[in-house]
Amino acid sequence: MMMQNFLSLAGWFFFFLFVEKMGERPLAVSNIVRSIFVVMLIPIWGFNSATNTLVSYAIGRERTDEVISIVFKVLKLGIACVICLITINLIIPEKVLSIYTNNTTLIQESLPSLRVISIAAIFLTTGFILFSGVSGTGMTKISFLIETAIIVFYIALAYVLTNLNNAKIEYVWTVEIFYGTLIGSLSYFYLRFGNWKHKRI
Repeated sequence: MMMQNFLSLAGWFFFFLFVEKMGERPLAVSNIVRSIFVVMLIPIWGFNSATNTLVSYAIGRERTDEVISIVFKVLKLGIACVICLITINLIIPEKVLSIYTNNTTLIQESLPSLRVISIAAIFLTTGFILFSGVSGTGMTKISFLIETAIIVFYIALAYVLTNLNNAKIEYVWTVEIFYGTLIGSLSYFYLRFGNWKHKRI
């Protein structure tokens, strides 16, 4: 679990390392967008913890048939919460960005990236909650393998996008969409077809 969390942080470390080489402006945009993104992730992390706890509780009481249902109930709540935050970003984006900078040019340059992370938040909510469902089953090796595979892809894709000629920073931020999609897909596949039902917590 420690290594898994380390890998998650390492992904963002490399992401910003690559973005830094794109120049001062893309880095400034990314720092603003990251601050907004972290605020959006706070409720997502809360739903992740809830999913992990509820799944473990259900398995502990030998009610494995309820696990997928629990995960999807939390997922609905998580997406509803994130949509509220996204709506604010899309309705008054300039005001949201002005919390972090009063530079009007920088605000305008940050708008496309803000839209991208708003879309990415839905994919990440789905991916993280499904992944927390896998972690809640107690199959730590499986969750570690999933995280490792996705982070390797994430770093590779971020490297490719940041090294393209004339690459725009908003395109680089689409790696979050791919991350959420892949981790969600692999997690759902494991919850649906894996052998976690035989695990005892």
